[in-house]
Amino acid sequence: MTTIHTPCSSAHCAVYVGDDANKNSESNTVRQVVVAAATTTTTVTSSINPAALGQAVTFTATVTNGINPTGTVQFKDGADLLGAPVTLSGGVASLSTPGLTVGTHAITAVYSGDAANLGSTSAIVSQLVLPANASGALGIPTLSQWGLLLLVALLTATPLLPPFRRRLHHGTARGSVRDS
Repeated sequence: MTTIHTPCSSAHCAVYVGDDANKNSESNTVRQVVVAAATTTTTVTSSINPAALGQAVTFTATVTNGINPTGTVQFKDGADLLGAPVTLSGGVASLSTPGLTVGTHAITAVYSGDAANLGSTSAIVSQLVLPANASGALGIPTLSQWGLLLLVALLTATPLLPPFRRRLHHGTARGSVRDS
């Protein structure tokens, strides 16, 4: 005759009911503690912003607030992937790319998460890429070049309209221009 044993409650255990040749048995109680995954924060920075067309830009993602985060980071330009996922090392992952086109790019870093940490996505970094001039440098003046342009403009400026006097003489305009 086989006796049905009621399994233990509020714990994990295994119960073998037994048969005509084997006695019933019950395992030791196993208690499992489930720890919630830690929330992470991912940030992304650019090595140079703005950049010239063809200039390599390095994006660096940093994952913080987790428990020794491991896993990968996928860099994105809008919905487009930038390269393959990059493995975190010490909570940091970097990707260098010279292939950005002229314009503004919405760069994000997406951390995959791991057994102890939840994934997270960085805020957008607006990466500006400008056309390069013939030497490959940015086609925008530097601060010193702006200063020189302003100085030249001030030194060569002439009054738009010299001061003058107009007199009416019997319905006809007569006047003379005089320098001040």
